[in-house]
Amino acid sequence: MQISFNSQIFNLDQNQIVIFKELERISNNIQRKRNFWQKLFPKDNIKSLYIHGSVGRGKSMMMNHFFTAIKVEKSYFHFNDFMQKIHRNLHDVRSENLDKNHILKITIDKILKDSKILCLDEFQIHDIVDAMILSDIFKYIFKQNIIVIFTSNAYPLDLYKNGLQREYFVKFIKNILFKEAKILNLDGNNDYRSENIDPNSNFFHPITEFNQKLFNNILEQKLSGAKMQKWQCEILGRKVTIKNSYKDLAVIDFVELFSDNSGVVDYMEICKKFNVIFIKNLPKLGNDLNNEAKRFILFLDESYENNVQLVILSENSIDKIYEDGLLYDLFQRATSRLKQLTNRRQKTNK
Repeated sequence: MQISFNSQIFNLDQNQIVIFKELERISNNIQRKRNFWQKLFPKDNIKSLYIHGSVGRGKSMMMNHFFTAIKVEKSYFHFNDFMQKIHRNLHDVRSENLDKNHILKITIDKILKDSKILCLDEFQIHDIVDAMILSDIFKYIFKQNIIVIFTSNAYPLDLYKNGLQREYFVKFIKNILFKEAKILNLDGNNDYRSENIDPNSNFFHPITEFNQKLFNNILEQKLSGAKMQKWQCEILGRKVTIKNSYKDLAVIDFVELFSDNSGVVDYMEICKKFNVIFIKNLPKLGNDLNNEAKRFILFLDESYENNVQLVILSENSIDKIYEDGLLYDLFQRATSRLKQLTNRRQKTNK
């Protein structure tokens, strides 16, 4: 089976065909005109979908194809962006002294408007605040008969392992997600993201004099003699600073950004501002640097969403940045994205 997406033809494998047919069933049912009795007694119960599988298997591509093709009111978010919008709007609405449920209803209605379909890419949980409010958010969304399509690298109960107050997250999975969504695994032997990666990448390791020279040569070519300067942005009352930048280019030392108490909202602004980001001194990560590793994963997610090109000088190869620790499984997506984001062929038009 073939599908056309973004002016390219994709040959679907057997695992992808199963997902395609489920998405097609939802599309046909939700777009079908129904008379009064069909609306009152629908024959086909349209359930939401939770699609999980290893990196590069086509989850996001399949969902994007579905989202582009379906002709109803719809919303699409990277999951991190969706939760940030929730938190920001909750903050704004709380000043109106309304009760908790009313505040949440106003917030979700404002974000989703009249959407009948909500697509959430890269579902993952790192934050205890997110974990604790998921049940309330999706209880309301499903009550509005909104169909949700999730993609994730992990089976639901494999997420947020060892997380604080994990019982709130498990309650959401067991009492809401499992009842409202069909859980589908999209896996296979092919990593489609890696097939078109140029081995001549902008990822340099180890940190030797020779590799530092290669790293600096690319930087000098990009700057063309221009001098870098400090960039600052105020985010939620805090100042985020990049010490060295020029137009759409930034140079960051790993420790300066990821050892600080920065978060998703900071990375969102940085990745919207800069098309090319140079990262120096990426260390080997593990349990002793799990906070830094989490921040780095979130940064890579935002880099990917904003099509940022990365040039990195690292102590270790991409596959050996995080070899052992609690975040090993989660870091596999980061590994895949690093290969893609440091590919010299990557386009950075935003």
